[in-house]
Amino acid sequence: MRGSTQDLKDALTLVETVKRDAPAAWQMETDIAAMYEAGWDSKEVLWARYLGDFASTTTYEFDYSYNIGYNNTYSDIATGWLKEDPRYEVVMDSARAPETWDTKKVFTPVKLYHGGRYDTKDAPYATYYFRYAELYLMEAELKARLDDYSLEDALKPLNDMRACRTNPVLPALSPSNKQALLRAIFREILVEQFLENGSEYFAALRFINDTDASAAQNKPWIYTLKPDVNFTENQYCWPIPENERIKNPLAVQNPELGN
Repeated sequence: MRGSTQDLKDALTLVETVKRDAPAAWQMETDIAAMYEAGWDSKEVLWARYLGDFASTTTYEFDYSYNIGYNNTYSDIATGWLKEDPRYEVVMDSARAPETWDTKKVFTPVKLYHGGRYDTKDAPYATYYFRYAELYLMEAELKARLDDYSLEDALKPLNDMRACRTNPVLPALSPSNKQALLRAIFREILVEQFLENGSEYFAALRFINDTDASAAQNKPWIYTLKPDVNFTENQYCWPIPENERIKNPLAVQNPELGN
C-alpha cells in the first residue's frame, strides 16, 4: 500500500518464498464451485474464519446472508465485470431467502451465502482471509509495479492462476501495454476475490483509473466505483479503536477519523 520500491521488492520476495516453500497440501483448486462448497476444508484456503457451532454466530450468519441476499446491488462497473466473467455463473445463483418466513429465491453470491438463521447451518461456509490464488495476484501486481520485470514477466502469474481452473475454464489474457496490464490485474482481483476479505476495496485504493472520462480520471478506482461518497485519503481506513491505541503510546489517531 505504501508503494516504495523496497516495499515492493520485499513483498515480492515473501510471495515467491511462500510459493516455493508452501506444503503440497496447500494448492490451487481446479473447480471453483467445489472450492467454495468445501469452505474452510478447501486445499486452496490458508486462512479462513470458521463460522459455526457458537450461538453468537447465529445473528452474524443471518445478517451476512440478509445483506448479500437482499441488498446485493453493486456499482455498474463491478456488476458488468462480474457478469462478463466465466466465474459469474459459478459463484452467483439463486438461494432461499434468509428470512425464515420468506420462501422466495434471491439471486446472491452463493460462494459466501450462509443460508440465514437455520438453512444449511452445517455447511462449511467461511470468510476467506487468504487463498492460494492471491499469491498469483500479488506476484503479478508487484512485478507490474517494478521496473525490473517485463510485461510478460508480470502477466505470467495471472495466466498461470487462470490456467489452474477447469471449472470454469478461464482464457489467457494478453494486455498490450503496462496500463492495460494494471487494469487487467485490478479487474482480476475484483472478480476473483469479490466480497471475500476487502481485497477489491484496497485494490481500488492502489490502482489508478486511467480510462474514466469523468472527474475521477487518474484517481484511484475507488472514486469511480463510489462516485456518490465524499471522502479524502485520510478516510481510507477505519480509526484505530481507542482500547487498542492507548496500549501503544506511539500510535496517534488520525484527527479526521475521531475516536
